[in-house]
Amino acid sequence: MIVALVSSLFGLILGYFLSSKSSSPSSTTTSPTTSTSSPEVVQPYNPFTSYSHGEPFNPPLPPTSPYILSPSIHNSTILFTSEGDIYQSSSNYARRLTSGLGNELTPIQKINLICYSATYTSTREIYCQTPSLSSTRITYTTGIRELIDFTEDGIIFSKLNEEEGMDDVRLYEVKISQSENDIIPIGGITPIPYSQALNGASHNNCFYFTRFKQSSQTNQYVGGTAEKIYVHCDGEDSSKVVGGGFKGAMKNPKVWKGAENDFVVFLSDMIDGDVDSGKKN
Repeated sequence: MIVALVSSLFGLILGYFLSSKSSSPSSTTTSPTTSTSSPEVVQPYNPFTSYSHGEPFNPPLPPTSPYILSPSIHNSTILFTSEGDIYQSSSNYARRLTSGLGNELTPIQKINLICYSATYTSTREIYCQTPSLSSTRITYTTGIRELIDFTEDGIIFSKLNEEEGMDDVRLYEVKISQSENDIIPIGGITPIPYSQALNGASHNNCFYFTRFKQSSQTNQYVGGTAEKIYVHCDGEDSSKVVGGGFKGAMKNPKVWKGAENDFVVFLSDMIDGDVDSGKKN
């Protein structure tokens, strides 16, 4: 009986010793700790605030800069896309406006109206929404590329042409509002008669647009396909080139409304002094 009691006591002591060895690390074992000098990662849903992420065995994933595309500015509000959704910001934080499965692109905005293209139905279509309403589908077509700008009662956008046999991208207008005397209904699409126009911006009764699209990325490319900005105003017979005799590329015009004057802002490979600057009154 004494032998059995001693054996039981020895078993309890041995079991306690083994369990304590497995639960507590030895003095030579070091548990991973978060690095105090880990790189900063900017969250795409809040591009204005940096967070310190990353561990020695789990470094932060790229990108390390904001993933922001297609910005659209109206007054003090900026609209942009990030990871397939649309965000709006007028302060240090951005608010997500969409969360659907479709990939949203090229948003544009004006007072109380936001429009964009999305693939909710597998094909890319144009949708609009107001702050108090859900999105409304505007188009029922194919080949839509991007939204360009608003008109008085519609939206200018680019898509594959429907008038010619060869594939070509041109500008169209879709109606989003209608008056009593309008013949074209809401949702009606009409081609804009600008030959080889790719993008543009409206200002009062004039339209600024880029003609051609060059494949070369050469700095100050000179040739027949160098991108140029043209302007056409209502009542005029033809368009005029903006930029005088500059031979390089000028593209992607946008209208910036200043406090006193309005400007056309564009991208160019010009050198200082070629056409004053990349901003024309």
